[in-house]
Amino acid sequence: MEDFDTKYMRFKQDKSYKGKTEVWTVWTRDGYRLATIKWFGRWRQYVFEPWRDTVFNQSCLTEITGFLKDLMDARK
Repeated sequence: MEDFDTKYMRFKQDKSYKGKTEVWTVWTRDGYRLATIKWFGRWRQYVFEPWRDTVFNQSCLTEITGFLKDLMDARK
C-alpha cells in the first residue's frame, strides 16, 4: 500500500521498520504525529495506537477505521 492522504490525516508507511508486517504513522495534514498503526499478533489484526494527548472526532475515527479495514483486506 502507498502512503495515503485523507481529508484530515496522512498515513505514511514507516520504511525503516524491517519486520514481517507494515508499520504506519498517522500525521495531521500540517505535520503533527498522531498515532501508530501496526500489527498486533495476539489479535491477528492491525491496531491503532494513539499518541498521548491526542483527540479524534467522529470523522477522523471513520477515516482511521477505513484505513484499518483496507490494511486487513490487503492481507487476504
